[in-house]
Parts: sequence; C-alpha cells; structure tokens
Amino acid sequence: MAHELLAMAEQLERTSFVRDTHRLDSEHVPLQNLAELAARLHADRERRHEYFDSALLGEAAWDMMLYLFAAAVEKRQVSITTACNASGVPYSTALRYIDVLVRQGLAIRSTSEKDNRVSYIAMTHDCRVIMAAYLSRTLRNSHAADQKAFHPARAVAHSPERKRAAG
Repeated sequence: MAHELLAMAEQLERTSFVRDTHRLDSEHVPLQNLAELAARLHADRERRHEYFDSALLGEAAWDMMLYLFAAAVEKRQVSITTACNASGVPYSTALRYIDVLVRQGLAIRSTSEKDNRVSYIAMTHDCRVIMAAYLSRTLRNSHAADQKAFHPARAVAHSPERKRAAG
C-alpha cells in the first residue's frame, strides 16, 4: 500500500494542479462562505471513513488543501503536524504529500520564529485564488441543484422528457 501511495504522490507531482487559471470566478462569493464550504467538505470527507474502508477514500493532498484554505481565510497558522492529521493518512505519507504540494508551488513551509522545532504550512496566494474559484463554482452548482430540488415543477418543465413530449 505504501508503494501505491508513493506512486500516486509521484503521479501528482508530474501532473500540474494549476489548470484553467483564466477561468477564476470567485469574486462574487464572500471568502468566509468559501472557508465554511471548505471546512464542511473536509468534515464530510472525514465522516465517510465511518462508513467505508479508508483505503477506498484516499485523497490526502485534497484533504490538506481544503483544511489549509479554511485556515488561510480564518488567518490561522497550521503546523505541519496539524496538516498531517487533517490528511487522514499516516504521518510519513502526509509528509510526502506536503513535499509534493510545496514542489508544485501550492503550499509553502516556514519555521516558527519562536521555536525552530515547529514548522508551519500554508497555501500560496495562487493556490488560494484557484481554490476560491473551485469552491465558488461548487457552491453555485450546489445552489442550482437546490433550486431544482425545491422547485420540482420548474425542474420538470425543463426536463428532457418534457421537451421531447412537447416537441
């Protein structure tokens, strides 16, 4: 299993995480709403482990990114240990994912000014912008789905089956 995770980490490193930056569209959603969404998504992902085998649900880097985004908006420093815990994988595996995030330019490490034994991790500005865009779109899509769920007549009126029957 460790070899599979290392292979996944290496694949992630070879693949650029930063895509379609020209399509950033988070300017109309308050950052606090996006931070709450990121925290909720992270909590939902953790809750899945109560129902399914953890081996089926591994996305350590994404779990860390959700946690780091919420922390950034809330202006909280995140220690490496806390980030590792947020990932849901063993500490050594989480450290490898942190290294990948740093090499990809998505996160930066720093050392405490008061205690050189403590290290912190934070999202880079570019990564925060991209995460905000992703979360903004997710939030809008969620609202659109809610609108259809709460307005079944509108959803039926615009359904493909209804259009075929009318046409």
